[in-house]
Amino acid sequence: MLKQGLQQKLAQKLSPLQIQTIKLLELPTLELEQRVKKELEENPVLDEVSESDDGDERGEGNVSLSEYGSDDQIPSYKLYANNQGKDLKPQYNIFSVKESFHQSLISTAIQYFFRQGELSSESDFTARLQSDGST
Repeated sequence: MLKQGLQQKLAQKLSPLQIQTIKLLELPTLELEQRVKKELEENPVLDEVSESDDGDERGEGNVSLSEYGSDDQIPSYKLYANNQGKDLKPQYNIFSVKESFHQSLISTAIQYFFRQGELSSESDFTARLQSDGST
């Protein structure tokens, strides 16, 4: 006897960087400071920056509005609104007409009279129109 089954499984896996970040967040302040000092000693690329030096290097401090240039250009995407739905835009149906309404009436009349047996050709219809005086 055959059995069919369906199972659904949900699993969440953490990357090594996520695990390291979680461990650092769980550390108390004292242990975190010790860990940072240890990393600074082991890695010659890392440099310790004091808070007083940090503000000078980044140029932080009092900044006036006159220092910012007023010639900044506004990005083009902010100059127009593109939030209209499809329903608001008019839709035009484009079609071509092969023959005028008058031509359509004449061809319909020719077909009708031909089916009735009153005409043998298109020239008979033209002669009939001319004899009636209407063209």
